Amino acid sequence: MNTRLSKSIKYIYYFIMLVIYPLVMHDMYFDISNTKLVVFYVASFILVLGSGVVLMTSDGALKDYYLEFALGGLFIASLVVCFLINGRGKELLIGELEYNTGLIFLLTLAISCICMVSLGDDSKKARRHNIFTVMMLVTGCAVGVVSIIQFVGYDIGGMLGAIQYENQIIFLGTFGNISFTGFYFVMIFPFAVYGLTAGGNRFIQGLGFVSAFVAATGVLISNNDGTVLAFAVIMLVLGIIMLKSKPLAYYVCLLLTGLAFSFVGLLTIIPSARFLDIHQRLLVRPGFLAITYVLSIVGIVLARKAAKNLFSEIIWWICAGALGLVCIMPILIIVYTNMHDHNPNTFWSNLLYFDVHWGTDRGYLWEAAWKIFKSGNPIQMLFGQGPEGFGNAYIKDYYEISLAMGLYPNYDAHNIFLQFLCEYGILGLGTGLAFLIIRIKRGLTSDDFFCRVRAVALVGAMVASMFLVVQNITLGFLCLLI
Repeated sequence: MNTRLSKSIKYIYYFIMLVIYPLVMHDMYFDISNTKLVVFYVASFILVLGSGVVLMTSDGALKDYYLEFALGGLFIASLVVCFLINGRGKELLIGELEYNTGLIFLLTLAISCICMVSLGDDSKKARRHNIFTVMMLVTGCAVGVVSIIQFVGYDIGGMLGAIQYENQIIFLGTFGNISFTGFYFVMIFPFAVYGLTAGGNRFIQGLGFVSAFVAATGVLISNNDGTVLAFAVIMLVLGIIMLKSKPLAYYVCLLLTGLAFSFVGLLTIIPSARFLDIHQRLLVRPGFLAITYVLSIVGIVLARKAAKNLFSEIIWWICAGALGLVCIMPILIIVYTNMHDHNPNTFWSNLLYFDVHWGTDRGYLWEAAWKIFKSGNPIQMLFGQGPEGFGNAYIKDYYEISLAMGLYPNYDAHNIFLQFLCEYGILGLGTGLAFLIIRIKRGLTSDDFFCRVRAVALVGAMVASMFLVVQNITLGFLCLLI
């Protein structure tokens, strides 16, 4: 009874969050956020209610997840304490300044994640994995078509939810923000890779093939350096996972990425298409695209002859080394910045020299977030300053300065971890990160390829979230990835 009920609950939750949630939209930025918020709460209510019934009749088979339950409980407790010590009532509960990502939303998300874990592991359940993958990829292709049509400057009758500003469509996809569209496709891509490896199921393989191309295209047209970096990270992690077991599928994905890059380049020729500064910066380095094509084509030819070969072994080590460099990037940035008095304004210096303009002016926001965190008293440093804590402090002490410096006006840290550190303190950020790291570890060490792919998607989502506005639209997907 428990197995059948938990499976039914997951299918309902999957359909709502994988199909309805990404597609539902409105024609205004905040309305898109609020419309999806309603869908999120409906799905969460069903998940929590259903999992509660399952737990009441459980036979105690969930002892392997006690650590996740303990960390989730500590995170929830830290949110409650955060509310009690800051006491701004509705401001904390709703979080209107942060697109309604207040305590009510975070408590709902945390409880939903715990409930999803309580419903058991999905490993070795190929049919459930295939249903999940089909729902996600079909919806992803639909969102991709909408995004591409908007990208080239068309939205007949406003049917696709774009916003007109000075005769130009400024938002992409069904998320009201092009950066969120990129985040979504970063999350989609690993599951497209899983679809490609669905042996014996030609429909899912074909869907994975198309979805990998669409997702790579979506990441590029998002025009966000954070989502492009996240996409690069998941390509490296997938390479480490797949080059010794599924090299052919990996090289096909690499080829599709190159084709997507070329496709986006062709789209930019259309006069009404959006300008892509990221694509233009990469385009002036044709060697990047040439290497992608050569590696993928040579890899496909060799992998068809033998799954294990020296070429794949070399590429595996390159992926591992590149991922290692990405992981030590903060150290490299600190060392490089301390070695230079100013930015020499070269490609590498723009990447490694940290100042207020680093990362499209994110440097100023991140410095402000760190200062706001340190300005709190010891209790606030431990439990946080509450939802909108960063925004209120930033507007008070840093906003006017940023305008005088010519920076883009913001009241969001554009880094979920720094913003959580300010607003939910060391305890809130620490327990939340520990929970996610444990889920990633379980996924990457699983024998089931779907679980490993899902963990890669979570890694990509976390990397992208380091550069995006903190909003319920992206956080709502978290429960699907744990």
